[in-house]
Amino acid sequence: MPRLVRTSCPVKAEISRRFFMAVERLTELQKLASLESFCNLYGLSAPRYRELRLGFGVAPKPDYKPRYNGIELEAAHYLIT
Repeated sequence: MPRLVRTSCPVKAEISRRFFMAVERLTELQKLASLESFCNLYGLSAPRYRELRLGFGVAPKPDYKPRYNGIELEAAHYLIT
Protein backbone atom coordinates (compact mmCIF):
# COMPACT_ATOMS: atom_id res chain seq x y z
CA MET A 1 0.00 0.00 0.00
CA PRO A 2 1.45 3.41 -0.92
CA ARG A 3 2.45 5.72 1.87
CA LEU A 4 0.63 9.04 2.09
CA VAL A 5 2.81 12.11 1.92
CA ARG A 6 1.51 14.96 4.06
CA THR A 7 1.97 18.35 2.53
CA SER A 8 0.68 21.65 3.72
CA CYS A 9 -2.10 23.19 1.70
CA PRO A 10 -2.71 26.92 2.13
CA VAL A 11 -6.38 26.57 1.15
CA LYS A 12 -7.03 23.86 3.75
CA ALA A 13 -5.20 25.90 6.40
CA GLU A 14 -7.36 28.94 5.61
CA ILE A 15 -10.56 26.85 5.74
CA SER A 16 -9.48 25.46 9.11
CA ARG A 17 -8.71 28.95 10.41
CA ARG A 18 -12.13 30.23 9.30
CA PHE A 19 -13.83 27.21 10.87
CA PHE A 20 -12.36 28.09 14.27
CA MET A 21 -13.24 31.76 13.80
CA ALA A 22 -16.86 30.74 13.11
CA VAL A 23 -16.98 28.42 16.14
CA GLU A 24 -15.56 31.20 18.32
CA ARG A 25 -18.16 33.68 17.05
CA LEU A 26 -21.04 31.22 17.50
CA THR A 27 -19.84 30.62 21.06
CA GLU A 28 -19.78 34.38 21.71
CA LEU A 29 -23.34 34.63 20.37
CA GLN A 30 -24.31 31.68 22.61
CA LYS A 31 -25.43 29.61 19.60
CA LEU A 32 -22.84 27.00 20.66
CA ALA A 33 -21.82 26.18 24.20
CA SER A 34 -18.23 25.33 23.23
CA LEU A 35 -16.03 23.58 20.70
CA GLU A 36 -16.27 20.46 22.87
CA SER A 37 -20.08 20.47 22.78
CA PHE A 38 -20.01 20.92 18.98
CA CYS A 39 -17.71 17.90 18.66
CA ASN A 40 -19.84 15.79 21.01
CA LEU A 41 -23.04 16.73 19.19
CA TYR A 42 -21.72 15.52 15.82
CA GLY A 43 -19.47 12.66 16.91
CA LEU A 44 -16.20 14.44 16.12
CA SER A 45 -12.99 13.91 18.08
CA ALA A 46 -12.79 16.72 20.64
CA PRO A 47 -9.06 16.13 21.34
CA ARG A 48 -8.33 16.41 17.61
CA TYR A 49 -10.16 19.74 17.34
CA ARG A 50 -8.58 21.11 20.52
CA GLU A 51 -5.18 20.34 19.01
CA LEU A 52 -6.13 21.86 15.66
CA ARG A 53 -7.35 25.00 17.42
CA LEU A 54 -3.80 25.49 18.78
CA GLY A 55 -2.50 25.64 15.21
CA PHE A 56 -5.38 27.28 13.33
CA GLY A 57 -7.56 28.95 15.96
CA VAL A 58 -8.30 32.62 16.52
CA ALA A 59 -5.09 33.02 18.54
CA PRO A 60 -2.82 30.20 17.29
CA LYS A 61 0.19 29.15 19.31
CA PRO A 62 3.32 30.52 17.57
CA ASP A 63 5.17 27.91 15.51
CA TYR A 64 2.81 25.13 16.65
CA LYS A 65 2.34 22.32 14.12
CA PRO A 66 -0.64 20.06 14.88
CA ARG A 67 -0.42 16.38 13.96
CA TYR A 68 -3.44 16.89 11.72
CA ASN A 69 -3.32 19.04 8.60
CA GLY A 70 -6.81 20.54 8.93
CA ILE A 71 -10.42 20.01 9.82
CA GLU A 72 -12.47 17.16 8.40
CA LEU A 73 -14.97 17.90 5.65
CA GLU A 74 -17.78 16.66 7.90
CA ALA A 75 -16.98 19.33 10.51
CA ALA A 76 -17.37 22.10 7.92
CA HIS A 77 -20.63 20.52 6.74
CA TYR A 78 -22.06 20.35 10.26
CA LEU A 79 -21.07 23.95 10.96
CA ILE A 80 -22.66 25.22 7.75
CA THR A 81 -25.90 23.33 8.20
